[in-house]
Amino acid sequence: MSTTIRKSRPTPRTRSTQVRRAQLKINPEAAKAVRLGHPWVYRHAIVNTAFSCADGDLIDVVDPDGGFLARGFFESEGIVAVRIFTREEKTAIDEAFFRAACARAIDRRRRFLGEDLTVYRLIHAEADGLPGLTVTRFGDWLHAILYSPASVRFVPEIYPGLLELTGATGIYEQARFKPLTAAESPTRKGSRLVAGEQAPIDVEIVEDGLKFLVDVTAPSSVGFFPDYRLGRRRVRELAAGRRVLNLFSHTGAFSVHALAGGAEHVVNVDIAQKAHARARQNAERNGFDPAKMICHADDVFRILGMLGRKQARFDLVVVDPPTFSTDKGRTWSGPRDMADLLHEAANLCAPGALLLITSNTVKLPLEVFERQVAAGLAHRRPVILERPGLPQDYPELPAFPESNYLKSLLVGLD
Repeated sequence: MSTTIRKSRPTPRTRSTQVRRAQLKINPEAAKAVRLGHPWVYRHAIVNTAFSCADGDLIDVVDPDGGFLARGFFESEGIVAVRIFTREEKTAIDEAFFRAACARAIDRRRRFLGEDLTVYRLIHAEADGLPGLTVTRFGDWLHAILYSPASVRFVPEIYPGLLELTGATGIYEQARFKPLTAAESPTRKGSRLVAGEQAPIDVEIVEDGLKFLVDVTAPSSVGFFPDYRLGRRRVRELAAGRRVLNLFSHTGAFSVHALAGGAEHVVNVDIAQKAHARARQNAERNGFDPAKMICHADDVFRILGMLGRKQARFDLVVVDPPTFSTDKGRTWSGPRDMADLLHEAANLCAPGALLLITSNTVKLPLEVFERQVAAGLAHRRPVILERPGLPQDYPELPAFPESNYLKSLLVGLD
């Protein structure tokens, strides 16, 4: 049913223990989902309308009979009305709560992250009990992303504890309150220092013993995606003696791993010259011969056409497209262009070649993604060999399928 909610004037960033608490009643279907562990209450599930809340106000969620279900914070806009902190009625949402959540997240990762890894997801939002917030470690600095305006109310109680528990030098913060469009991409603001000391322009990180440089202040991407770690490890394991093609290569993380695995050579394709410059830096930082990394800065379809005319052949292809990109008026769209891209890439593949195909587009369902893969590669009789997923520092909630956003297939061709 539709609801009309009276919104009070938003309060300034302040301690969460000082906000007032209202009560929100939801329908039976939504109540069942919350009991199972879903961390959101969607706005359409609200039954009562006579309450007043501002962004970030703590609110108790109750079932149709008034029974307590959960406590979270209210959002005045968007399809999500409440992001849940706890399902324990006696739990106070205060500084001790946030510190305990951070400590649990850190301890969970200590169990499986080795010393040769200094880049990983430290706080993974809902899965770590801190909805609307992710924190990634990049060497000695932490990079926080806020996905909800309401979460601004709570981070002053989270950051001090994070610094103390991790020993990090500083924390940078970026707001991403809504999905970015291609038109808005150039205007996104960079991250700002919110705690600790300022980072240098280049921060060195280590993944599986390999060194990479990142910029934790960059507006759209620091230059490295920790969630693709399992895919990079697989590429490294498979690369020995292979000719590797890396499409949408960005700063060359897959390519460096391929060289570390003994690739014969790597061809990078990305529209951004700046990304190629960083890829070369990353390769040289690990002592690899620059001649083994060939970089092409142009539209991916134009480069595939050029490579085809030169009768280039590859044994291992990485297809890791962005959600969107724009070049000379043409906008890349994964849901629209993936099948055509894979068809062209397959034409450059030697017999028995392998393709690692990924997408982190949340709005692209897995079944649609796999249909695109089938359509693009049908002429080469593809078989799915593996599905590398998210690493352990990106935990998922069983009742929250929205958290499983990364789609990744290792495909073999005839």
